[in-house]
Amino acid sequence: MSTYWIKREKRYKRHFLCFNCRKNFKQPNEKDLAQKNGELSLLLNAFYFSKPKKKISEDLVAYLNEKYFTQTVHCPECRSEMVEVSMSFETPAKKYVKKWEILESHYKADGFVHNQLPDKMKDYIQLLEDSYAWHIHMLQNAQDHKAYNESTSEARERLRENTNALKNELKNVLK
Repeated sequence: MSTYWIKREKRYKRHFLCFNCRKNFKQPNEKDLAQKNGELSLLLNAFYFSKPKKKISEDLVAYLNEKYFTQTVHCPECRSEMVEVSMSFETPAKKYVKKWEILESHYKADGFVHNQLPDKMKDYIQLLEDSYAWHIHMLQNAQDHKAYNESTSEARERLRENTNALKNELKNVLK
């Protein structure tokens, strides 16, 4: 009788920011969570293999998607919702309150955190103006830029909210 073993490769953890605590945290990725719950083979068949080894039902795919990909992650200290960032993101020190405020305002305006925000206010204003122009273009072509599960009117509303948030951020910065 032969035995098989799977070489466990190091998996990178997901990185998150808490704007309230001004800290970053790492959380296990979806594959580690699925392995802990005994659902790794199901997750791999449903989302990662181009030619799955067995057919997975739509209900099971929806369950796995909900459980591992669409859940919100909360801060272990203050329990507020955290924001996912890339692994290469450099978190500012906790004492730099202004940088954290800029990060948070840009996240609220753009919907994601850039890897690195400019240090100079002039460059930050340029970044906001470019992002604003890009959102205006997206708004004019909302049909082409909607998410797979939203209607064109929902896409327009989402883009309009992002555009207004960017406009307000620009007004606050230029005061």
